[in-house]
Order: sequence, then structure tokens, then C-alpha cells
Amino acid sequence: MSTQAVLIDARQSVLIADLMASLHTIAAKLTEQGSWRSFAVQDPELTGAGYERLVCQDSLCSPDGAREYRVGVHRFGVAERATAMHDHRYPFAVYPFGPPRGESVYEMPWERQGGTGADMECGLLVVRSGHPYAIHDCGVRHAVVNARSYLSVTIADVTMSPARVDRMQFFERTFEETNELRLTALASLKAAIGFRRSLQHWLDNFCCRFHLLGS
Repeated sequence: MSTQAVLIDARQSVLIADLMASLHTIAAKLTEQGSWRSFAVQDPELTGAGYERLVCQDSLCSPDGAREYRVGVHRFGVAERATAMHDHRYPFAVYPFGPPRGESVYEMPWERQGGTGADMECGLLVVRSGHPYAIHDCGVRHAVVNARSYLSVTIADVTMSPARVDRMQFFERTFEETNELRLTALASLKAAIGFRRSLQHWLDNFCCRFHLLGS
């Protein structure tokens, strides 16, 4: 994997490449009502930092079968303006969508401690709708300053053990709330990626790419 802290090019990031190759498959999976659960998510270490998470109960295999991904769809509201700097448990890639393609959805300052005696690396990425990014190194910390409400598809590479314990708090939502988020995500993602081919094609494809977690 690349040593860059934040990647934006599928030619440099296998996670971005796999995510972009899987968007139609994930959209097809969103048509399956029983395949998703949703949660209100809160980080107790980040005051006020919360969002809605739709979690696929099946895991996604990479096209080459070498990696296993956990798939989530996140919805962030206008009330969530910023988070503190934080890290992630697994390498991940994000595809933000909802607002028109190319529009800024948030600013993302990031930092990474260098090796022994090395200076801290830092930077700022303006995250735009329809433009994916990935962080392969779980030592990278970042913050999110939301410019507007948006959704995102996220894949986390769970092939290896997590970098730390899970500190998040999850509050499961009702069937009605889950279904509303699923349908909203499906309609918005289909519009974002130009979902033109028949659903049956993608349904046939995801039967080969998704499998039950733990199976």
C-alpha cells in the first residue's frame, strides 16, 4: 500500500479502486431491505460528534478476492459542524455524495507523526462530492469540518486485525428509520453514479461479491 497519508487517486490506492469498482454493486445491495441495520453513532471522546450509519450485514470481497471489506453508508447532518482530530481502526476509503458532483462537502485537516526524530506531517484536503479519498495508514489522524449535509459510502479493510479497540457508541435505530435511510441512500447514490444498467446485472454480480459476515 502507498505510504502517502491521504490518497485521492485510484492508481495509487487499491482501496479507492475497489470502492469505485463496487459502487454499482453496493447500490444494488441497497435494494435488499433485510441486508442492512442502522445506528446512531457517537464517539464519547469527541463531544457532539455523531452521525447515522447504515451497515451492511454481509461483507464485500475485493474483485481479486484478496481483501474483505465492511460496507457502510453514513449520513451527516448540518448540525454536525466539526470533529476533533481522530484516527480509524482499519484502512478505509470514502465516496462522498448527495450534493452536486464537485461541490465541497467538508474540509479535512490531517496529521501523521513521522519516524524517530522526524517532523509531524500535516495537510488539508477539501473533500468534494463524487471525489473519493482513502487513508491506508491507521496512524493518520484527521478532523472533519462539515460544509453541508451529505452522505458517504465507506469501505473498511477488515482483512487484518484492527489497530485499536472500538471506542464508538452505537444506538440501534428502528426498522422505519433504517428503511428511510436505506431508501434515501439508494436514490441519492443511483443519481450520483448514473445507475443505468439493469438491476438484475448488478444483483447477479453482488451475489458473487458479498457473503455473510463470519461465514
